[in-house]
Amino acid sequence: MRKMIICGALGIPPEMESQLTPEQRARYEAAMKMMGNGKPRVRTYKGCLTEKERTEDPFTDMNQYPKIKCRQTVIKSAGSDLEVKESCMEETSKADIHMTFHASSPEHVTGTGTIVGTMGGGTMNSNMKMESKWLAATCPADVK
Repeated sequence: MRKMIICGALGIPPEMESQLTPEQRARYEAAMKMMGNGKPRVRTYKGCLTEKERTEDPFTDMNQYPKIKCRQTVIKSAGSDLEVKESCMEETSKADIHMTFHASSPEHVTGTGTIVGTMGGGTMNSNMKMESKWLAATCPADVK
């Protein structure tokens, strides 16, 4: 389970703003206002994690986007604890991420993190809390 609390809102990047109609801009601004209302939203995901994915840096998937340039730093990796920082930039936007993970057993991992994103003159702060637990030895056919 991952819980995110989002405060603030991102602005519209200048390169995007010039391409929006007034209606599209109004919808974007309304969506950002809703996201920034400070009310926690809980999302629960079910997925399969391979042994390789379990031992890799959790941010490596950002490297698949060529315009986004990220720098990852492992702050602590000892025993059952992992602490990582990542800073990503793309033209006029930036995200700074700080995550800590703790495996209390091979079947249970918890983590917390913060994300500070800036875009188009706006800033959004996100706080996350996650929990993952082992469900089964095999992945169901309908879950990736």
